[in-house]
Amino acid sequence: MNYFGPKIRELREKHGLLLREVAAHIGADTAIISKIARGERNATRPQVIALAEILQTNVEDLLSSWMADKFETLILQEPEAAYSAMKMVHKHRRK
Repeated sequence: MNYFGPKIRELREKHGLLLREVAAHIGADTAIISKIARGERNATRPQVIALAEILQTNVEDLLSSWMADKFETLILQEPEAAYSAMKMVHKHRRK
């Protein structure tokens, strides 16, 4: 599932911004923004923060969508290791 891309597209369209305007603001190529919106490429954390600025949205909300995509990818690639890692974090946090 792609959480981040649709959010970017929705916000960009809501504000009437063209891909090239968003790309220029974050210092990226238009094709990169298009791929990010389609879920074909991952944005970097600095790009997410810049996107939140131009799209006039809460940085934490956008970071959450971005991280959800990253987590899902990791979990699907290595489900057993991901489960073990989550148990490890849970055990450590309870101390």
